[in-house]
Amino acid sequence: MVKKIEFLRAEEIRAETLVSQMEIKENTSVKMQGVFSRNYSEDLISFANEPDSTNFELSRDGIFHLLPDGLFFKENVIKEIPQEDFHEMYERFREEKKSIEFFFHPFDTEYFHLSLENEENLNHIANKGNRFF
Repeated sequence: MVKKIEFLRAEEIRAETLVSQMEIKENTSVKMQGVFSRNYSEDLISFANEPDSTNFELSRDGIFHLLPDGLFFKENVIKEIPQEDFHEMYERFREEKKSIEFFFHPFDTEYFHLSLENEENLNHIANKGNRFF
């Protein structure tokens, strides 16, 4: 009899599935890096278990990534600035983007918590058993 050994592909596992099996602190924080990084990394990019909190980085789109850029930035402003001021404008855009991401950070974290709670409920049902399992 030939046994076929298949390795588990971690990039196909949702972060909630992995996190639901971990011992994490009450105070958690989630940073969404965007789906661009999904092409070369797993859903759960990294996590840091610090003394008072747990921080996760996910390769998912957060609220900021899903909203159109025109809500936050004027569309043709880069075309209108002189080339020598481009670096200064670029740095200003980076700072504005950080502050916008900081604003949406609690919403992304709360959405992850709801999704994690759903995953934990599904795990509980699967472990307990019911008519379907």
